[in-house]
Amino acid sequence: MPVRKSEAPEIGGQGASLSATPSFSRTAWLADILRERILKGIYKPGDRIVEIALQREFDFSNGPVREALHQLVAEGIAERAPWRGVRVAQLTAAEIADLFHLRLALLEYAAELAARNNSSIDRKEALQLKKVLRTALFGVKSGSLQLMNGELLQWVLKVAGNKPLQDTWNRTMLRTRVYVYAAMLRTGAKSEPIQYRIIDAILAGDVETARNTVRELTRQTLIDLGIETSI
Repeated sequence: MPVRKSEAPEIGGQGASLSATPSFSRTAWLADILRERILKGIYKPGDRIVEIALQREFDFSNGPVREALHQLVAEGIAERAPWRGVRVAQLTAAEIADLFHLRLALLEYAAELAARNNSSIDRKEALQLKKVLRTALFGVKSGSLQLMNGELLQWVLKVAGNKPLQDTWNRTMLRTRVYVYAAMLRTGAKSEPIQYRIIDAILAGDVETARNTVRELTRQTLIDLGIETSI
């Protein structure tokens, strides 16, 4: 799979070439590409990521490739097993449900804090977020592999204004994006209005509705994945 310009992030500023960057940047650059492929579903849960194939594709030595894969394993979105190499992490339905219950607990608290902070929210930024979501959701529904970068939830966490909460989210919730994106590909139309209602509830300072709506979004995601839930 050759790397595409739209897929490859820039390194070292505009116009920088990969060959001109320090070796440690190659690891981060490659990890970004592989992470994006996993989150888009190009590499699916259980798929093997072959080191030698990546070396050939990117013309890298084994070092940066192995370090990039190690980073994905550390993030929990890939796993390394003896004699099996590195594979995209594959969770059971029960493990996905447990992870989304944890995700919901963090989101409900974040939504509550965000709604309580509504007086300090930049309204223009919130409106722009809706436009970004519409564009991304349209791309998903039309079959595009455009990556949704979790803009809504990052915005909720930002306006919540709780750094320990955001740090916990960043360390533990990356794996859920694989499944959120898979759900969007199946029935994104059902979750789209829910996402807009989350923004509206936070802007209105409606704590109860904000909490209930993130719960509704989580429930819909699990339903779209075909996972029974008590949420």
